[in-house]
Amino acid sequence: MNRKERRANAKLTRKGKSGSGAQMAEAIAFAQSGDFDKAEPILEAIRRADPDDPETKHQIGMIYVRTGRAEAGLSLLREAVDAKPGEALYWNNLAAAYLSLEMSQPAVEAARKAANLDPGYGTAWQNLAFSLRDSKDHAGAAEAFERASKLEELAPGSLASWGESLGNIGRTAEGETIVRRAVEKAPEDAAILTLLGWLLNEQRKSSEAIEIFSKSLELNPDQFLAAFNYGVLMLNRDSQTALRWLRRATSIDARNPAAWRVLAMELGRHGLKDEALPAAERAARLAPDDFQVAELLRKLKYGAETEIGPQDLVIEYDEPQKPAKPDFKSEDESGIVDLTTLRIG
Repeated sequence: MNRKERRANAKLTRKGKSGSGAQMAEAIAFAQSGDFDKAEPILEAIRRADPDDPETKHQIGMIYVRTGRAEAGLSLLREAVDAKPGEALYWNNLAAAYLSLEMSQPAVEAARKAANLDPGYGTAWQNLAFSLRDSKDHAGAAEAFERASKLEELAPGSLASWGESLGNIGRTAEGETIVRRAVEKAPEDAAILTLLGWLLNEQRKSSEAIEIFSKSLELNPDQFLAAFNYGVLMLNRDSQTALRWLRRATSIDARNPAAWRVLAMELGRHGLKDEALPAAERAARLAPDDFQVAELLRKLKYGAETEIGPQDLVIEYDEPQKPAKPDFKSEDESGIVDLTTLRIG
């Protein structure tokens, strides 16, 4: 019996021990299809008959987390792992629940427990990787993604997150290789293309980066990182195109001081003072302690000399946006606008 068959057999065993095996199987089928309104009453009936059954708590806990009752859901999931601490699936799904709620450190601990209990459990290694990434341990995340890749085929979002982690620890060439694999699987995914553009630019492959950012923006022009970095890279090639995309970046993320600063700087450089001054004032309000912004504003207002130049203007890939809270899904991957994938066993 291979590993997949063993896990399927274990699930069937749990179902058979949990109240009515047929009822549990029906409830799990409903839950896996996303029909929680049908699954929950069945599970609650089983729970009334056997209040201490860990599998029932596990299944109801997952539904609660997915339907906005996070505190109650986490409580049930913790009770399930307390009752069966040797069950890797329970620990993995507890980690997935923590990840969906942006609780990265508890997610690290739960996912690591699942991976330690079952070293061949690829989903647990992926959840460990995502939770380490969210905890800013990019080296640990890259290692966990590599481990997961040896156990199962990674989806495009997982590959992209692996490449992002490698890029964040300076291994940009390796990151590029991994992200290109993601692009092969999802060639129309604008977020993954944006990530590839960042990795190329980090390696000073500006021509290739421009091409990739352009393609990404054709697919989705509302990406701040793609618009901003493309605008910066075009400054020495086509100033009108550069200014258009820098303006676009400030409209996408109107609270980003770096975007307003660069836009103001370039508008001033092209003699568009009437537009540059309000852009610089906006940057100053957003970043009152930024010396460069203060100097730029002084120059635009009074013509004072300044040493400000366009050095190293490209924003790092994981700045400045806070990733949107990911959906808690049972599919292979969630939407990857922020390159987050949640995996449920």
